[in-house]
Amino acid sequence: MPQIESIGYALSSLWGNKRISPRFLGAKRTNSSILVFEHDAIPTATYTHDFFHARHTLRYLILGIQLIHKTHRLTGNTAGEHLVLSRLLSRGVLAAQAPRGARKADILVNFLDGGTPALIQVKSRQSGGDGGWHMAEKHETQVDEDLFFCFVDFEPTYPTVHVLPAPFVAATLKQDHEIWLDTPGRKGQAHNPTNMRRLRPNMNGKEPGWLDEYLENWNLILNS
Repeated sequence: MPQIESIGYALSSLWGNKRISPRFLGAKRTNSSILVFEHDAIPTATYTHDFFHARHTLRYLILGIQLIHKTHRLTGNTAGEHLVLSRLLSRGVLAAQAPRGARKADILVNFLDGGTPALIQVKSRQSGGDGGWHMAEKHETQVDEDLFFCFVDFEPTYPTVHVLPAPFVAATLKQDHEIWLDTPGRKGQAHNPTNMRRLRPNMNGKEPGWLDEYLENWNLILNS
């Protein structure tokens, strides 16, 4: 079996068929032609330099990383939903998880005193340089008055929840994206439209600390 002369050759053959994104996997060649793969969720492992074995080792490692990322994402979402449920139930609000796959809602809220039912979407984060949450273009059109977003942050020692009405979230995301489109890039180039959005503490068009008033502001739901 031939030895690997370029780590990029082995990795690119796998990245090329979309098995993994380069940002999830690091690799290097030592002086003894041994491949070392590193990942924040997997202890560093050392493998032989034989191309055949290295290629198949890569495949199994990649499958493991993909499973970890999927499990990590699902666990984070579920944990966020349960945290929001605990906040609501502790305030005497009748709430339950929506059926999986339910449109727009993760949590259904009903008030025993006959108040207007509410829908909640939960977004969770655990880390990230901008302190924000993943959103999408579709959230700019979700403006139902009975819909709220709960943004859960697991990064602090004690997790926090920001409660925001959907119409306000939609307007904030739209404004942020429009300002970004109108602002030239670092080299003066125009930004291209994208489906991706981020709700962040530092949003275009918002003053610093704009999120503070929504921290654990459950009255927005209780008094809706």
